[in-house]
Amino acid sequence: MEAYRAFRKAFDAKDYATARTEAERVVALTEAGAGAESRDLVNPLCNLGAVQYRLGDHAAAEVAFARAVRIIDGKIAGADRDLMRPLQGLGETYLATRQYAESAIALKRAVDLSRNLDGLFNPEQLDILDPLIESYIALDRMPDAEKENQYAFRVAESAFGRNDLRMLEPLD
Repeated sequence: MEAYRAFRKAFDAKDYATARTEAERVVALTEAGAGAESRDLVNPLCNLGAVQYRLGDHAAAEVAFARAVRIIDGKIAGADRDLMRPLQGLGETYLATRQYAESAIALKRAVDLSRNLDGLFNPEQLDILDPLIESYIALDRMPDAEKENQYAFRVAESAFGRNDLRMLEPLD
């Protein structure tokens, strides 16, 4: 917990170099205590990946997020909520490195999980839909981009209401 608190303090202060060191320490401590394939590693790996992403170390972020996905994949049948965050991180990392096809696959999987677990019109999926749409556009998959864009609009309208200021971004 001490290592996590140090990570969180540095991360919140946007001191990403220190946050990276502390995130690496949390991963190492968790690995030592729970094992290299423990589900307990998923959140620490996602935290490490997020810091690496913010530092522009996309290759390292990809490794961290992909490892978190591998730990969860195949362990439990059906949808697993713990898979959404590493899939989103992996998809956004792929997007940042112009690996658009891989990005679209990871982000679509995260959106599908979100819809299956939290409902078709849950607003939490909006954070995943924006990079998914961007990936589709980069791949020139305009029908898919348009479909997800319309879906994002309906989700936002359902969640916020037509006259809410938060509708400005979906309208744009």
